Amino acid sequence: MPAARGSETFEEELRRAAREVLTPLLLDRSSGKRLLWGTADYAGHAPDEEMSEEAIGGPNEGLIRPRVLKAAEVQRARARARAEVFTPAWVCNAQNNLIDAAWFGRPGVFNTQAPEARQWQTTPGEIVFPEGKRWRQYVRLRRLEICCGEAPYLTSRYDVTTQEPIPVPDRIGMLDRKLRVCAQACRTRRAWV
Repeated sequence: MPAARGSETFEEELRRAAREVLTPLLLDRSSGKRLLWGTADYAGHAPDEEMSEEAIGGPNEGLIRPRVLKAAEVQRARARARAEVFTPAWVCNAQNNLIDAAWFGRPGVFNTQAPEARQWQTTPGEIVFPEGKRWRQYVRLRRLEICCGEAPYLTSRYDVTTQEPIPVPDRIGMLDRKLRVCAQACRTRRAWV
C-alpha cells in the first residue's frame, strides 16, 4: 500500500492534481460547456457526448493518442471522411519563421531553413532582441492557430511526415519559441526586465 500524505494516498494526490489541470482543458471557452468527443472513433463515446476526466484517465488511459500512434487505416479513413490534413513540420517552421522575421526585423532568429532539404538548423546561443523590443513583448504576442488537431504551429512534438520526434531544443512551434525565450530570460536573470 502506498504511503499516505496527510489523509490521501499518493495516487489520490496525483489524480486530484491532474484533475485541476485537466478540468480547465476540457472546457469549451466559447460555450462554457465541456468539449465534445466530436467523432465516433473513440470506443464507447458518442460524437455529441461531453468529455470527462474519468473518460480519459484510469482504465481509459491511452484512448486519446496522437495521429502518429493511430493505425494507418484509421489515419487514411479520417483523411477521407473529414479532410483531416496534417502540415509537415518544415512548412510550419517556414511560416513561423516569416512571422518572426517580420517582428525581429531579420531572418534566422530561431533557426535557418533549407527549403529544398525540408530541414532546419537551430540557431545556437542567445536570442537577441531588436532595439526597443523586449522578451516579454514577444511572449505576450497574440498568435492564433486557426485549425484544430495537434496544433503543429503551436508546438511541434514530432514531424507528421516522418513520424520522428523533434528534440525540445529544435522544436519550431510558436509556444516552443516563447518557452525558449522565457528560459533564456530566467538563465540570464532578465526575468524582471
